[in-house]
Amino acid sequence: MNTQVYMPILVIKDGEVKALREISVDEANKVVPLMQITRKYKTEQLPNGHRKQVPYSETESLGKRLNQLGGLLRFEKLFVDSRPLMQSNTNETIQKIGNLSGGQLFKSCVVIPVLTIEDLKTQNYDSNSITYFKEHGICLRIFKEDINDFWLTIDSLLNKVDLKRKDVDLVIDYKKSNQEEVKELIQQTNKIKEANGWRSIFFANGSFPTNLSEFTNIGKNTKSRSDWDSWLLVRKGINQGLDIGYGDYAIRNPQYMEPAENATPSRSFIYARENEWVVMKGQTDDRNGEKAKQYRALSQILIKGKLVNAKHSCPMEKHITNLDKNKGADLGGFTTWIKLGIGHHISLTLHQISNLN
Repeated sequence: MNTQVYMPILVIKDGEVKALREISVDEANKVVPLMQITRKYKTEQLPNGHRKQVPYSETESLGKRLNQLGGLLRFEKLFVDSRPLMQSNTNETIQKIGNLSGGQLFKSCVVIPVLTIEDLKTQNYDSNSITYFKEHGICLRIFKEDINDFWLTIDSLLNKVDLKRKDVDLVIDYKKSNQEEVKELIQQTNKIKEANGWRSIFFANGSFPTNLSEFTNIGKNTKSRSDWDSWLLVRKGINQGLDIGYGDYAIRNPQYMEPAENATPSRSFIYARENEWVVMKGQTDDRNGEKAKQYRALSQILIKGKLVNAKHSCPMEKHITNLDKNKGADLGGFTTWIKLGIGHHISLTLHQISNLN
């Protein structure tokens, strides 16, 4: 059943990719990641001794980000979207994405390109792209602004690239949604005579904020996981016989923003629970390493509040428990805590999904 499968929407960055590499084989069998390609940067030394982040070109960034996906062999398939780096998936990007499938980095993992309604309307895909589509299918990612005309036009648009619904993994991505928008989607879909026929279908949205500025406490804060609640509404409300899988943005905001130059992050981390995130907010860090000690203090708050579920024993929970018990334990850096937070979110979400069925 598709509802047993979870689709996290992630950007291709070190923390995210490391989280995917470290999940168990059993978990990987139930996960189909949708990976978004972002700008890649390099560090250059300035004459005054300071360092500056310099962006690679779009073409260079595309190649380097795709190479970062290497080693994700545990997954049967990956959805790969050239956005937000590129405005659309062109023949060139389809070729580069397609070159990954069956290559040394992926072997048995099939890489599925992500297209949008705008891609189908505006791009003239060549015979090589269409051959790849026919062999592997596509992931079609539609947004709330696409819904009104979607059912009237989708079959003719797919026909342009010689595809049928059975060749398509459909992702209805509402990004940040409210309950009224979700209820409207349910009503619209239930009016459609034939809404099924897809290879798979997911409803995705996210509810984590853009940054941590809305959390005023240094220490423990909470945020409702309303994206999970929205999917439960869709799953229960749409009566078209659709087996709708769950997708979200994990512990990230749905609207990706490039980090500001010389931004100073805080020593914070995010711990998912079934109905909320616990946001452990630390102070900003000048990267001298001293303030990394906050991770231990924040972990101890979680332990004392009995918020850590030791039964799951995922790497994040083991790390938090180890910091509490062992003063000499490695604290970990920014990337480590992103990796742990995303890995735990994936593990918990799979646990929730399995309990529903």
